[in-house]
Amino acid sequence: MKKLLLLFILLSALNYRALAQNEHLYEETYDVLNEMLVDSTKYNFKKAVFSVEQTYYYGDFDTEYLDALIDSLATLSKGIIKTRQLSEYKHKDKDLVLKYSSLYTVMRDSIQVKIRNEDYEYYPFNYDFEDIWGEKEWSNMFVSKLLYTRKGNCHSLPYLYKILAEEIGVDAHLALAPNHIYIKHKKFRWI
Repeated sequence: MKKLLLLFILLSALNYRALAQNEHLYEETYDVLNEMLVDSTKYNFKKAVFSVEQTYYYGDFDTEYLDALIDSLATLSKGIIKTRQLSEYKHKDKDLVLKYSSLYTVMRDSIQVKIRNEDYEYYPFNYDFEDIWGEKEWSNMFVSKLLYTRKGNCHSLPYLYKILAEEIGVDAHLALAPNHIYIKHKKFRWI
């Protein structure tokens, strides 16, 4: 069921007008998604999302640059994990909570970052209140648009969070509601 939901979400993001104009890209994307559904060891949410977005853009899509942006965000998250102290938190899942809190920081907080002895200000992603449903431009729903502009919506922001979670080795699940997508985490028992 989870796999079918993934396929539905990703295929629904495609603009069918674009599919008719470039059937080859559609076929490639379909094969990528289908392979992930058939063989769960090949599952890669980031690859699935970017395959769909690449098809929408008729192949004119800089996957390497977007991968580099994702890598830098994952590296930032890992750096936060190494430096953050949760001394007040005494539960068994402390390491997991650290990872999730680092993701939240990357998504929502302004932080000071030191790179090669230079100080930089990192600015979080913001909600884009313009064309939030993608009615004027469907690409407003895309993770690539979010990465380029640092503005997203209830589609692209949870997708990016899930991609980053997988990059740092933790689970994050998509939960659907009418006109909205949420991130859902497994409930933990603190014993």
